[in-house]
Amino acid sequence: MGRRDEDEPDDSVEDALECGLRGGLERRQEHGVGRSPYTPAIGAGALLWLLAATVGSGREAWQSGVYWILAYPPSVAAAGFLGYRHPQRAWRWGLAVILAQAAIHAISALGRGFLPVGSTLFVLLALPAAGVAMLAARFRLETDAKLR
Repeated sequence: MGRRDEDEPDDSVEDALECGLRGGLERRQEHGVGRSPYTPAIGAGALLWLLAATVGSGREAWQSGVYWILAYPPSVAAAGFLGYRHPQRAWRWGLAVILAQAAIHAISALGRGFLPVGSTLFVLLALPAAGVAMLAARFRLETDAKLR
């Protein structure tokens, strides 16, 4: 076996670095440069909860009709939009939107007995949002398959 000169670059290291950089770039291009779909999902969920809590007349956002008219339907729509745009494991977008609302509610309801009723309701609210995201993802994948 020949001896490698210390000044020669190690091709295996360069190849591994190139593959790693290329893989990272491909993942970034899949989600947009430096952006994760979790950011708009969590942001939309939190913003919609805060909007309903501010405009609504109840002690908690979902105690007024404002949440059920102005916040929950757009939350489900946001999950569907993200499921269409990012179809891999799309259920997570519905979960992220609604669980962001649960987090805001938990912070604002400190000392008012949030668990277990509140957390159970948020899990139930996340099911339709996750379902819509999955349907939108399926539509996207089927449409993409037809176009090929």
